[in-house]
Amino acid sequence: YYTNNGMAVEGTMTYDQLIALTKKWSKNKTFNESTPRKIIVLDMLDKTASAKLKAYWGIDYFHLAKLDGKWMIINVLWQDYPKK
Repeated sequence: YYTNNGMAVEGTMTYDQLIALTKKWSKNKTFNESTPRKIIVLDMLDKTASAKLKAYWGIDYFHLAKLDGKWMIINVLWQDYPKK
């Protein structure tokens, strides 16, 4: 997340905190199946992968791991688009 002066600071959140944040954003903005977004797989091996999401709210980078035969998101790093 970012402070009021625009400086980036590290933040950690739990799954439940992420869900609560998503619900908060959903109240303020409209997200649906037609919301523009693009997923780019940056690298994929048999047990790990990385991907990039470009959406109108910003850019997300994901680290994924294959656990018990299912792909799970392990880490997300995101930011708003830089101001022009």
